[in-house]
Amino acid sequence: MATYGEGEPTDNAVQLMQNLSDESFEFSKGEHKLYGLKYVIFGLGNKTYEHYNVISKQVDEYLTKMGATRIGQRGEGDDDKSMEEDYLEWKDGMWEAFARVMNVEEGQGGDTADFAVSEIQDSLPEKVYRGMLPPSLQLMTICLYLSFRRVVCSCPR
Repeated sequence: MATYGEGEPTDNAVQLMQNLSDESFEFSKGEHKLYGLKYVIFGLGNKTYEHYNVISKQVDEYLTKMGATRIGQRGEGDDDKSMEEDYLEWKDGMWEAFARVMNVEEGQGGDTADFAVSEIQDSLPEKVYRGMLPPSLQLMTICLYLSFRRVVCSCPR
């Protein structure tokens, strides 16, 4: 979880932060609780800023308050020095804790592909996604997003 500016979440984390902080927001079981959720978290920030890694700290606090369980220590990467080194220092302990809590062994399934990729020869060209949604689907995607945010939207069909 990255922090930027004066302690703000990145654009792609704004909605998450709003949902976590809004106690009236209901998750899948109809309440603002996340019992049974296990998570790891690594924050990205810069120690020269006043609000260093505040977003990862807040997410950690919100999740804990809602009944979730953090696995291992919360990691913190410092962009003023070397986030890569901070991550490498953190990850070994995190993987040990993850393996213990989740009852897995390191390397379990690591050499075996979890999925297979195959090329379909007889697909219809209009069914192949080439990186850009047609305008009608772009509008539908925006309307679905607005509906998720409980904003009234009347999309043409």
